[in-house]
Amino acid sequence: MTDTTVYADWIKEGHFVSLLHQEQRFYYHVIQRDFAHIEYTWEESINTLSFSGPYRIADLEMTKNWKHLHQLIFGIRPQVLIYVHIPTDMDRHGTPKKPRQTPTQRTIGHYNMWMSPWDQPSWYTEHFMWGPDIVDMNLSCYNPTEITVTPEINFFLNKLLLEEIGRESPDGTWTWGDQTEDAGVRAKMMAKWGETQQKLAKRLAPCRHLTLMSIRAPAAAI
Repeated sequence: MTDTTVYADWIKEGHFVSLLHQEQRFYYHVIQRDFAHIEYTWEESINTLSFSGPYRIADLEMTKNWKHLHQLIFGIRPQVLIYVHIPTDMDRHGTPKKPRQTPTQRTIGHYNMWMSPWDQPSWYTEHFMWGPDIVDMNLSCYNPTEITVTPEINFFLNKLLLEEIGRESPDGTWTWGDQTEDAGVRAKMMAKWGETQQKLAKRLAPCRHLTLMSIRAPAAAI
């Protein structure tokens, strides 16, 4: 397990990150960050061999802002099965053949305390939230134990403020901002970041490419 006290895998000031949004890759420079910690107690007690949720984690909700990115991990107690829904209407972490858990097969796409203990959250649970696409998350839970439990989730949250570098289209062309931005400002930003854009496009500058959405199997074999 990664020691979260070392913060080796947290995104920090000065890092470059990119995210895929509507077939464009958005590149950003991290200019500020702040740490948050939230302890969440499940909305109800869960009987043995029972399912609960999904519940929206209201304290994690963020604003629809292009310049805000949250990196989070979480620990679990007791030994229950936690299912993540990001976006809130989509199950995560299943396989192409079994994309989600079912009433007859719960051990699909879940996290448990062995994978990510309450007092030392694991990077297995890393997820990202970004204003335009993902502003909150839902969790569901299954209790496989022989007693009634009230699960608890221990969230570590890395709040990041971003500065846009540019947006790369599939054909390799770059833009900065959208059409609501002043044309003069867009031109100045393209001049400012032009060299950096080319280095990022050619993978000559270190950049962390982030995955926001679930990877889904294609509808047909290709």
